[in-house]
Amino acid sequence: MSERKIVSAEEFRLVDEKGNLKGVFAVRPGGEPAFGLYGKDGKRRLIAAIRGDDLPAIGLFDKKGSERLKLSIDDGASPSAKLTGKGGVTRVEIKLDGDGDPSITLMDEGGKKMAQLVVQGDQKASITFFDKEGRVKAHIA
Repeated sequence: MSERKIVSAEEFRLVDEKGNLKGVFAVRPGGEPAFGLYGKDGKRRLIAAIRGDDLPAIGLFDKKGSERLKLSIDDGASPSAKLTGKGGVTRVEIKLDGDGDPSITLMDEGGKKMAQLVVQGDQKASITFFDKEGRVKAHIA
């Protein structure tokens, strides 16, 4: 029977044969664990972490290092996916509320809500359109 070998550390770094950083598994200053993977250019491409509120989040990054997709769960156990535009502004959010009802929200380049599709309970659906000031322009239920 072989003896288990355990290695303990606050941070592990994965490097290629040239010493270039490819991945990190670390404990953040607040005590939360995080895992990151890096591209050939040394920029982060993926981060998976347990946030300060003890809930998970995953971020995917483009070649410029900007987060483009974020998957997370909030305190109410509601999962969401946020798709971010080039300027770092959320443009699309897909979400389930606490009851498991889905919604899709579309935002303009400034991050203002422009349209929202919501399905509630037993096939009750609505679409709402908003003007640039965030006021309801049209609502179809």
